[in-house]
Amino acid sequence: MSLKFMNSECCFNESQYPVVFTGAGMSTEAGLPDFCSPSSGLWNKFNSKELASIEAMKCNISAFMDFIDFASKVYDM
Repeated sequence: MSLKFMNSECCFNESQYPVVFTGAGMSTEAGLPDFCSPSSGLWNKFNSKELASIEAMKCNISAFMDFIDFASKVYDM
């Protein structure tokens, strides 16, 4: 399939594995908190370097796992 603009019905009908790319606003419109919004982002409540980094995983696995557990509940993973 070439990179020409097509209507979505054509793409979905001809593709075995359709992929849809959306913008970052899709999650917030659906009610999911994002990470970077100035007033509601998760990184306003948590320090990303302390909770969601390789260093956090190495140095404080308990806090890292607590954050992963929290995020999995927020994002229903």
